[in-house]
Amino acid sequence: MKVEIDSHHLQQLQYAAREYADGRCTYIVRNVNEATAAMLDAGVECLVRNNTQTIWANDGHFGAPRDLIEKYGNDGTKARTA
Repeated sequence: MKVEIDSHHLQQLQYAAREYADGRCTYIVRNVNEATAAMLDAGVECLVRNNTQTIWANDGHFGAPRDLIEKYGNDGTKARTA
């Protein structure tokens, strides 16, 4: 099934999902970060979190997703310049 949704609503969903997942110690953190990466690959610009300047959720045990930050940047700009 294919669903169309405008980028503004995707940005809002990603922002809310990241806020929910940030700091948790469950699978949801990785799921949100993988969805964020897929959005960047599709050309959707994600909203940067003001107090941390990142688009990524941090795992409560393992911290920031270093592999995704290396590939996309802390704010997703590497995806736009690649």
